[in-house]
Amino acid sequence: MADNIFLGREPLIGGVLIDRRRMVRAAERLLARLGVMIAPDTRIAGLRVGEQQLVEIAKALSLNARILIMDEPTSALSSSECDTLSKIVRQLAREGVAIIYTSHRIEEVLELADRVTVLRDGRRVVTARIDELSRGAIISAMVGREMAANERGATARDGAVVLSVQDLTLDTLGPHGWRRMLHGVSFELKRGEILGIGGLLGSGRTEILESIFGVARGWRTGSIAIDGAAVDISSPSDAYHLGIALVSEDRKERGLHLAASICDNVALPSIGALARFGLRTFARERALAADMIKRLSVRCTGIGQQAAALSGGNQQKVVIGKWLATEPRILLLDEPTRGIDIGAKQEIYRLIFDLAAQGLGIIVVTSEMPELLLLSDRILVMCEGGQTGILARENATQETVMRLAAPGMANWSQEAAS
Repeated sequence: MADNIFLGREPLIGGVLIDRRRMVRAAERLLARLGVMIAPDTRIAGLRVGEQQLVEIAKALSLNARILIMDEPTSALSSSECDTLSKIVRQLAREGVAIIYTSHRIEEVLELADRVTVLRDGRRVVTARIDELSRGAIISAMVGREMAANERGATARDGAVVLSVQDLTLDTLGPHGWRRMLHGVSFELKRGEILGIGGLLGSGRTEILESIFGVARGWRTGSIAIDGAAVDISSPSDAYHLGIALVSEDRKERGLHLAASICDNVALPSIGALARFGLRTFARERALAADMIKRLSVRCTGIGQQAAALSGGNQQKVVIGKWLATEPRILLLDEPTRGIDIGAKQEIYRLIFDLAAQGLGIIVVTSEMPELLLLSDRILVMCEGGQTGILARENATQETVMRLAAPGMANWSQEAAS
């Protein structure tokens, strides 16, 4: 991490050799300022998206710039990391730093901005002081219409258990030896239920989904059962054939082939099922892609458009569509609305509710607390690799979730989840 933070600006000894000790100490100070407790010599490739985001922010802070442009700086951060960053932004502003802050999160804009400019379809819609605009006015300017409230219909509380996870444990090998990422995680998922997973960055949320889908790096123990039958999932292929789909947290790195067309991306997981006599059937693939574009309201020029040319929200719809095309029974969603505008968020929320109503069992990992509370029938809260409670929808508040998620507070908070 230290190399990335000071790339091209490394402190030197005698103007010749890199002073690594001084560079590491400076990186430690910057990371501590952001609340990142990771060794500065950790490789970037081994970090989660949210952790990489914090390294980027540390790099920006190291420049001591007078003008700082922050493009979606909290898109991959949890609530506590967002709070820390907000304090730093306000402090920098008090010190005279001019900040351009781009965000899809309305709450951040209302909290931090002095003035707001709203863009839509590449055009400036409005510029005004923050005290002149309400939350509703900002949203209307962004999407061009009033947004209807998301409402969840009746939930499937009495549905059959489609997924059972018992005593899930995951150990991973890192630069400093073996580390326990998960320990003793147990839960059930019912048909038609949306189970949310909350917790701070690095709490093990993503590792749960990756373990279920067979892509977790390391040694996994514990048992997984589908419809009451024990299963062995050691690869995505195993998960696919069991009716499990995973929408990963980083759509550009793991969810899409950006250089390929919408059609190729949607058809990719289903090529085998669509083939005849071992040969691809392009007509079927095109029909499947066209159906998903229509079903998910993907805004594009056609199924041949390159995925890289789509907006973030439409890229996310393509990722979800390619997995829905496999007709899964269990859908795992990791940060499903990260980095997309509020209009696309609303559409994805409605899609998730509709899929649950159709009987899919859905697990959602999200760093946005309002989203977690909105979507979830129950919330599994994680802290430092272990579960600290499962909250029913009616008992879940931001305070109860955060008490269970925060280290040092989780032990005495578990009674609130029982």
